[in-house]
Amino acid sequence: NEPTEYQRIVSEAHIGLMGFGGAFLGMVGLKYFFDSDKEVNWIDAIERPLAKVADIEAIAIGLVLAGTWATSTMLADADALTFIIAAIAGLLTYLGVEIINHLLEPPTPTTGDVAKAGFGAFLYLEVLD
Repeated sequence: NEPTEYQRIVSEAHIGLMGFGGAFLGMVGLKYFFDSDKEVNWIDAIERPLAKVADIEAIAIGLVLAGTWATSTMLADADALTFIIAAIAGLLTYLGVEIINHLLEPPTPTTGDVAKAGFGAFLYLEVLD
């Protein structure tokens, strides 16, 4: 229990934490807004057009990469590199979780498959946390 030491460590790592978290959570948010199957829209004027291109998954990745680059241009060179590397790691982590989730989700679910899908959802929530 050393809150001062914890604060120092987190403060020193904040650029990397922002890059990783921004990319990972950005993908989580974009997945929600780029969902053609959802029935309720929070911002209908924005979400309805986005649903039309929801099947093009590269759009969300491109938006996150563009946001990463735009943010990095506002940082000092060393911080920009840290931010970009962390953001790419966040993006790859998100994609890895999505791949695992997809592999655990069978085309026709059985009882055992439901357990696998539940495990995949648990992993997703753990990474999100």
